[in-house]
Amino acid sequence: MRGDSAWGMLTGLMDAAVADIARIAADGRHFDRQQIVQLADIWDNNTSNVFGVARTRPRWLRERSARKALRWMADRGESRRAWMISHGGEPMRRLLAGIGPDPLYFRDYADRVVPSRLPLAAAGLEADYDLDAAVVRGFALERRGREVGGHLTLLTPRRYADGVAELTVHVDGVRAARLTSTDSGGLGIAGDAELRVGKAGLVRAAAATVALDDRMWHRSRAGRTADALIPRRDPRSRRAPLVLLPVGEAAWAAARRFHDVMLQIRQVRHAEGVGRVPLAGLCAAMSGAGSRVRAAADLPRGRQEQAYREMAERWRAPAWAGEGAGGLPGDAWLTLASYRAGEVVTNFARPHEDGWRVGASAWTAAGRFTASWADERLTIG
Repeated sequence: MRGDSAWGMLTGLMDAAVADIARIAADGRHFDRQQIVQLADIWDNNTSNVFGVARTRPRWLRERSARKALRWMADRGESRRAWMISHGGEPMRRLLAGIGPDPLYFRDYADRVVPSRLPLAAAGLEADYDLDAAVVRGFALERRGREVGGHLTLLTPRRYADGVAELTVHVDGVRAARLTSTDSGGLGIAGDAELRVGKAGLVRAAAATVALDDRMWHRSRAGRTADALIPRRDPRSRRAPLVLLPVGEAAWAAARRFHDVMLQIRQVRHAEGVGRVPLAGLCAAMSGAGSRVRAAADLPRGRQEQAYREMAERWRAPAWAGEGAGGLPGDAWLTLASYRAGEVVTNFARPHEDGWRVGASAWTAAGRFTASWADERLTIG
């Protein structure tokens, strides 16, 4: 990343995001779909700020605007801040100092306390839900670079009120796993990140969190405890938007083109479409985008407009690839196995002349579906 100025770091993050996505997508065997989504998502509401800062003069005012833009960008979670610091180093760490950790709880529009994703061991599930009666609704195991993560979704009766709630346990650093669509017999939790599902289901992981889809959670034991700790909602405390708009038609066109490409890259969030998004071509088109914006910022206005027009022309996205496969090819290296309500989606890598390419397949499971991680291999059956 160029220098330790805020403006250099801001445009450097544009370059870093594109380069990181290209690197992650280069070898389909170690495809990290979730990380690509997170990197592309940054630019959904930060692209216009970069181009707005670029049009700010004099330089000291641009630098001040860039600092505001970086802190606003960073206020979207600890993982984003960690990525920003990994590229910006100590200057970025100093700039982002004072931004607190992600809250475990917040209040919704009706002032009800709502949980964020909670550490599994501290969520108090056993007290509020009948885990012995939990039923598997869906699950996924997925490669994330050199590691494996995933999730398990269950429907479980409430103890504190009538009805059922949906719990999704997210796991990182999976060491061993076997999940089956017909698992019954409830959910058992051992330690911080070990799950027992029915008679034979198992997940051992390095870390686990749980997301609760339960509109009545504020009435649970854990919810009442949190309610006593979390201040009441102040409507005036909403996160103020940072709006630094590009000036000029050419700057707008370039900003829209970069934004559109990032949204196309983000489409890999839909697992069934992986393989159709031309990641290599999109990243090649956007390579050095931040450096180009930084260089244009100090040009005379007329030359600056021409530079933006050239960016917009250069950043044309390539055509999308064909449809996904209807079944799993015989030479596939599995990277995702996902099941929900009878529908199976897989992602995989296949060898080609230019390396391992990613693809997707989907089908309806006629009977039992099993996904396993063992001996560094993801398998289905």
